[in-house]
Amino acid sequence: PSAWVWLGRADLLRKDFPTASEAFSKALACDGSNSWAMAGLADSWRRQGRAEEALGMALKQTSIEPRRVSLDRMLGS
Repeated sequence: PSAWVWLGRADLLRKDFPTASEAFSKALACDGSNSWAMAGLADSWRRQGRAEEALGMALKQTSIEPRRVSLDRMLGS
């Protein structure tokens, strides 16, 4: 799953958000509790304007590992 996370991160840097979402989703299919993949998926959804889905995933991620990613930073607050 970590390879999918790294691919997703690279896609985010290239601003290819749909492809990033696919990569993070594949990482989560391998490991449904991968908080890095959850954070990346939330970020890619946010950048695609999918705010409700992004918020839901960000909340799920922070419930698993609250110190890894700041929810405020993720949501651009």
